[in-house]
Amino acid sequence: MSNQEHLIILSIPFVRINRVLLSPLIKKTLQNHANLLIVSPFSDDKIFQKEFESNQTDFFMMTHPERFSQPFHVLYSVSEILRIHGYWMRYRKNGMEHLAANRFISFGPNGKDIKFSIMKRLIYSFLGLIGIWRKSWRFIDSMIGPSIFENYGLTEITRSYNKVTLIQSASWGLQDRNLGWIARKYKWRKVLIPYTTDQLLTNGHLISDFDAVCVQGPCEYDFAMKYHNIPDCRIKKLGSLWARYIDELVQRVKKKEIAKKRKKIIGYAGVSSTYFPIESELLGLEILLEAINQGELENTELVYRPIAEPKEIRKEIESRFSDMSNLSIQSSQEACYGMDTYDFSNNFEDALEEFIQQISCYDLLVMANFTSLCIELAYIGVPTISYLFDPTGLLSKRKTEKILNKNGREQNFPEIPVVLEQNQLITEVKKLLNDSEKFRNQAEATANRWDYKKADFKRILEEAIDVQ
Repeated sequence: MSNQEHLIILSIPFVRINRVLLSPLIKKTLQNHANLLIVSPFSDDKIFQKEFESNQTDFFMMTHPERFSQPFHVLYSVSEILRIHGYWMRYRKNGMEHLAANRFISFGPNGKDIKFSIMKRLIYSFLGLIGIWRKSWRFIDSMIGPSIFENYGLTEITRSYNKVTLIQSASWGLQDRNLGWIARKYKWRKVLIPYTTDQLLTNGHLISDFDAVCVQGPCEYDFAMKYHNIPDCRIKKLGSLWARYIDELVQRVKKKEIAKKRKKIIGYAGVSSTYFPIESELLGLEILLEAINQGELENTELVYRPIAEPKEIRKEIESRFSDMSNLSIQSSQEACYGMDTYDFSNNFEDALEEFIQQISCYDLLVMANFTSLCIELAYIGVPTISYLFDPTGLLSKRKTEKILNKNGREQNFPEIPVVLEQNQLITEVKKLLNDSEKFRNQAEATANRWDYKKADFKRILEEAIDVQ
């Protein structure tokens, strides 16, 4: 590494964050001013290093025990309950109604939820009330930090630099809790660049007292002000770094020869069965496929992107549907949704390029429940419908209606139609496919909520990391 003045630490605890903090454009901008240190559980992986290495980049892997020794394990758990449940309780009548209503349930796949015992509910209730005070969890953090968070290997690396900046994208998880504590102790500059819609919305009180919070769009600007009381001077309207990467990937895809479409393509995006029963997800698929096969949706094909293992889903679908002539199944790229595991033998940029090439063919997206894919499609001008019809009754049991506004739309995506009844789905599909103005306006509205497209992101990023 060459520049010994400024070190920027990039926290990459999950695969999905690569596309935000390790895109070529972002790395180049940061390397104009500092050396980079990638802190990640993948840092010892030679293929990961080869993919993201440069002469100004080094790697460091933080290790944590599977379980802290007592009493630190209990105290850490208590601090997380204070941080997360206290936040939900603080805003239980102002945006966190659904989370507060389900705070005593551990969601399981396909409705196999586990209810907390009476004793556990009492403990969580008590801690949730204390956690309404924003810094309650930090009191415990200051007690246990020296015993479980101190990392002399990392601080030895940083000691030779005049300035250290920590950039985090996740406001949850052990690695970022750890780095947040170290950054406070050694007075590093702390910057948050969120990687999903959740980080400023549902994940609890922020894990660091950030010097700069880089919001993707107006939605996150409101979250930063409303839920975290971030002073306006510390909020940077950066825009979505993932959207800027998508802009670059779209141009690459356009340069490649792509077969002209003969039919309209509807993408159908699945989600984890923890959040939407697979039976209801497949029913939505069945409704769409039947409408296509019977000619109600003319000249149309269906592309299904399940989160579940494609081989298992394919077997289920083939046994369920007699006619699959208008249906194809796409595997979802781990580069886009992967968390703590990923096969780095598959080139990361190639996987992202494949993802963009696939979704660029969609004329419309129907998503089971809600998924950030609706934002990615909006960036490239494609609208979305949310399918929430669930005859199993699970979503009703979980009080999912609390995420909707008075018009029956998701509070942070009011332009996206929400299907709550079986006979609504095809009607909503036709509305969008047959009305080009509605089609265009809906996608544009979603993109504008989650991105500042015209922001001078290089200048604002430099401002956030505090360089001239």
